[in-house]
Amino acid sequence: MSVSILLLSCKSVQETEEIESKGEFMLLKAKYEITDNEQIKFLMTAERLSPREGEYLPNSENFRVEIFDEKNNLIFNSDFEMNYLMVIMDVEPKQIGESTQYEFIWNKKNNWKKQVPSGDYKARLSIPSVPDDYHIILPFKL
Repeated sequence: MSVSILLLSCKSVQETEEIESKGEFMLLKAKYEITDNEQIKFLMTAERLSPREGEYLPNSENFRVEIFDEKNNLIFNSDFEMNYLMVIMDVEPKQIGESTQYEFIWNKKNNWKKQVPSGDYKARLSIPSVPDDYHIILPFKL
């Protein structure tokens, strides 16, 4: 008698509802997903609504994620101890009606590489442009 065992592997990604924030120049939509290896993928879509004179990115950082705990303490920021190229860059998307997708995968560790506890958090997802950034606040639970 022979027995065959078939193992199936499937990736499971837990998605959340999308939130949006509409400003004069950009429409931002954001959500997060819990990946199959328990990391958090933050996703933001920016859609250009109208042109803005004089805006730019002051360096090569085009997307920033900041995580705050329930007491509003900053526990993680994606630009912590990062070095970016000092170049002037365009803010994407540039043309009215165009969209750009931004994403960042967070390993649920703070700036000091320690695992963060379960609880309520919020992520500030932003395009760090000058003269003003574009951002959206996304609440989430761990």
